[in-house]
Amino acid sequence: MLRGLIPWLSLAAASKCDTMYTRPGISTLVADGSCPASVACLLDAQCKPIQSFPNATTAFSDPPGVSNSSIGDLSKYPHPTLKLYNLRYGNAFDRIEFPPTLQNLTMQHLTLYSLGNLQLPAGLKNWTMFTCYVSKITTSGFQWPQSLETLNLNENILNDVPANIPRSVKYLDLSFNNISVVVDHDWRSLRYLYLSGIQTFAHVRLSTNLTYFSCSGCLVTNLTLDEATYRVLNALGPNNATAKTGVYVGSATANASTCAGRIFPIWQGAVENATACVVPTITSPPPTTLVPTVDGSSGSSGLLVAVLVVSAVAVLSSLVLVLYWRRRRLQHSFSIEESTTSTIDLSSLQMHKLDRSELVILGDKPLAAGGFGEVWKGTYANEVVAIKRNKDKLEKGLQSFIAEITLMAKMDSPYIVRLVGASWIRPIDIECVVEFMDLGDLRCFLADRSMTQFTWREKAPVVQSIVLGLIFLHTFDPPIIHRDLKSRNILLDSVKGTKLTDFGISREVDESTMTNGIGTYQWMAPEVISGTSYSEAADIYSFGVVLSELSTHTIPYLGLTNSATGRSATPQFVMTKVLAGEMTPAFNATSPSWVQEIGLRCMALDPDERPTALQLYVSLRPLLDSLTQPAKATSA
Repeated sequence: MLRGLIPWLSLAAASKCDTMYTRPGISTLVADGSCPASVACLLDAQCKPIQSFPNATTAFSDPPGVSNSSIGDLSKYPHPTLKLYNLRYGNAFDRIEFPPTLQNLTMQHLTLYSLGNLQLPAGLKNWTMFTCYVSKITTSGFQWPQSLETLNLNENILNDVPANIPRSVKYLDLSFNNISVVVDHDWRSLRYLYLSGIQTFAHVRLSTNLTYFSCSGCLVTNLTLDEATYRVLNALGPNNATAKTGVYVGSATANASTCAGRIFPIWQGAVENATACVVPTITSPPPTTLVPTVDGSSGSSGLLVAVLVVSAVAVLSSLVLVLYWRRRRLQHSFSIEESTTSTIDLSSLQMHKLDRSELVILGDKPLAAGGFGEVWKGTYANEVVAIKRNKDKLEKGLQSFIAEITLMAKMDSPYIVRLVGASWIRPIDIECVVEFMDLGDLRCFLADRSMTQFTWREKAPVVQSIVLGLIFLHTFDPPIIHRDLKSRNILLDSVKGTKLTDFGISREVDESTMTNGIGTYQWMAPEVISGTSYSEAADIYSFGVVLSELSTHTIPYLGLTNSATGRSATPQFVMTKVLAGEMTPAFNATSPSWVQEIGLRCMALDPDERPTALQLYVSLRPLLDSLTQPAKATSA
């Protein structure tokens, strides 16, 4: 047996083991010829295989019990399609090598933050990377595959549109990032465009190739289009997410006081009261090929001069417009930052202000990043804490962050993450300091454990704490709607138990309903998706989705395929089905029967048919108690 391993050990030693794969506690997925019995395998830090994969495998994730996997040399991976998902190691792609024959790459639910020195295969046609917490795509050494046709960057934390997206791309999805401004892009090759949360959409060139434009949750306050793009967008009909035709936009308006063209209505019958600022189309410079004339050389010279002058004027006009627009954006940004100190009121937080000298950051990488913030581990007065930093430095973002801290300061519950205090020198630097939860969030906890490693007996107190947290919020005076309840916003601790966190979009209810469609789409109630009025019942729907996660240990709708297209289901497809009452997350058949029963009650299409948090507690208490009580001994 030992002799049979010697050739493989020699091969592994000759591979990249010594320089690439020897990182303590990190396993590495490879397909470089060093796997003894398969094309791909998982190696430990000593380059010993801990798991082999069947040669037909095209999807890879952290196996149960393995929580930190990196990607190594995959140059001998034989298939055209590769999917990498649920990998927890933050630098998973810092040393990867893809096979040159790869055409379809999916990176899903990875904790990356940065792509490092990622090099994509030159012949890649379809690249999907969603929920990977990446804030920037292009680096100095990054090269786009010039044959790329599909680019799906859904659900990351991108602040800007990636630069130099290839003209070959026909399907572009940048939705559910932090992008609010889309300006100065030539996207005339696109057939499908997915955005969300956009406030400014200006000087973007589109063509009659475009058949579907989705801007989920977009409240566009600056829609500036050239004449050609206006005609293209205005020709789109009502939204049909299944067929991928039409337009889906929350609202769109043009500001008459700043419009450099004329105001026109747009999308009549599809988007209510939408208007656009339409400016003249700037045509490309004419060709410089000379046409012979009967006037000889002098005529040719004159024509050359004329052509060059016309070309120069066209180019300069384009540059002037672009520079003017960018200058306005910069001036606006600077003016807001300069005025922040004078307009932000922190008086309500003075009693919670911490001694900055006692606040210490630990580590050189955040524990988590998402939305508009980062969370770092640290200490304050010898207590281990979590420090939340706000990345949105504009006044509106700062006001929201301060409102979150102020709201947390009012809450005192064993089921809500405790506020330690706030730290700042200037308002723009404010940090939120909360208690540290040593087991992390529920999403990662589920991903790291099989169902036998995390049983319903252990899940019972988690479920109970979530419900008690909702009771606290919904019976607060005035009531609080969390609005973003999901597994990543549920934290676990080995001593303190389970608590709710991330109240960045929560609001005290001063009216009976709210209409801001905010949240992460898999957990959003139908009434939130539609933008109609909603109440605390929206949190109950999200709780039902969390029950499905506890049942399956997977992200809701993960791996779902759109049967009409054969591709992975888009967020728009899922939301359309949820809104129609045609789709809910799956439950595992091995879970107790009440899990699915109560989960589906919570996800009722009609909010009035969902139980309240108090009613949930009454229903769940005996069921949860039966799981946690020790089994009674039977007599002989």
